[in-house]
Amino acid sequence: MKILLTHCYTDKNKGDAAIIIATTQLIRSVCENANIHMMSTFSSNDPQFDTEHELISKFCNKLHPALFGQPTKFLGFQHDSLRIISFIVSLVKCALMLTSKRFVSNFFFSKEEVAAFDTFLTSDVIISKGGSYITTQNKSLRQFFSMMTMLFPFILAARYKKKIVIFSQSLGPVTGFLQKYLFKVTLSYCTHIFLRERYCLEKYEEVAQLCASTPYDVIPDSAFAFDISNYSFDKIKLNEGGEFKLGLTVVDHAFKYIENSEEREFKRKKYFESIIELVKFVNDRNGYVHVFPQVTVPNSHKGLTDTDFAKNIVAELKDTKYSQSVFFYDKELTPFELKDAYSNMDVFIGTRLHSVIFALSSFVPAINISYHGTKSRGIFKQFLGSDEFVLDIDTIDGGQLIAKVGSLIDSKSEIRQRLVGCSEVAQLNLIAAMRKALSLCS
Repeated sequence: MKILLTHCYTDKNKGDAAIIIATTQLIRSVCENANIHMMSTFSSNDPQFDTEHELISKFCNKLHPALFGQPTKFLGFQHDSLRIISFIVSLVKCALMLTSKRFVSNFFFSKEEVAAFDTFLTSDVIISKGGSYITTQNKSLRQFFSMMTMLFPFILAARYKKKIVIFSQSLGPVTGFLQKYLFKVTLSYCTHIFLRERYCLEKYEEVAQLCASTPYDVIPDSAFAFDISNYSFDKIKLNEGGEFKLGLTVVDHAFKYIENSEEREFKRKKYFESIIELVKFVNDRNGYVHVFPQVTVPNSHKGLTDTDFAKNIVAELKDTKYSQSVFFYDKELTPFELKDAYSNMDVFIGTRLHSVIFALSSFVPAINISYHGTKSRGIFKQFLGSDEFVLDIDTIDGGQLIAKVGSLIDSKSEIRQRLVGCSEVAQLNLIAAMRKALSLCS
């Protein structure tokens, strides 16, 4: 069976890389000799296509560029507004692709793009892999462009009557009348939708309307099936000391959905101060805080990075008694190395959702600081039956975070036992879902 995974993002987002790898692991558990191809979110002329897929490319037979990639700088010019030219060029090429495969292949596409198009057309099933990327958080042109690139594989599948499934995703929110219309019409062609949580279905009308007419199931996040046991990798040498180890991931969150700049900065400061208070609390309880780089690519076009944010935390505590109890692992690490390191923590606090999933699936009690949509609460509810260990970044404060962490530390043994059973159920459900996805398309 020839299977194409679409929407494959950068290795530098370790959660996304784990989703992709876990999906290939699930496929091979059901169809051992599957011929797996991947399609990037980067186009063939985007430098990121050549530099940011070294890891995931090892888990497929062939990696292909996107047919409608993320807009790049035009002819090397740095002004961000010129990305619209790149988008228009891609839009014209993709419109021609919908009209005539042979004409476009011969005159408008590179050899890599022709191979990607041919793979799309000859695959037995196309799987839009897990995550949360079919969304618009506002009505901006940038958000519209992003959604159009994400929807194109579905449009192409509809045009050429290819079977396509959404596997383990959160959908929405979608803002704007045109955006909602395109969302519902385009995704209604899907053979089946496997949501990774129910909250998006309950909260967003556009998702409810889509699922009212399209077959769907609710399954765990595919990263719960990410298995590191049969792979060799370098283990992180952790700084030893303290009575317990607390793992931490942070996000330099832009709060871009808030229009008032003063309110945005207030919330950024509140989140930063809450993390500082957490470090001090852990130190006062004779623990060590280990901060990990879960995502090393900029969070947005503004260039915000988790790495810089983590370094700011360390710098804030410099020359204080707390500096000896916080460590940042400033290195590009694989998801294998990270999941292994997280398994050695006593408790874990993650703003990056998939860092928390790595921890939970390693039976480490964890709290997630949620910053986007319904995915965190929905996934916790799906996995644990409760979202009590999810905090909202919009309303977080140090006292609230410390109270939750203290409760987690005190009950970690009981929670660990609970996580073992939940992880086994999640993996069985994911295997069953993949078996169903492939059977529907065979």
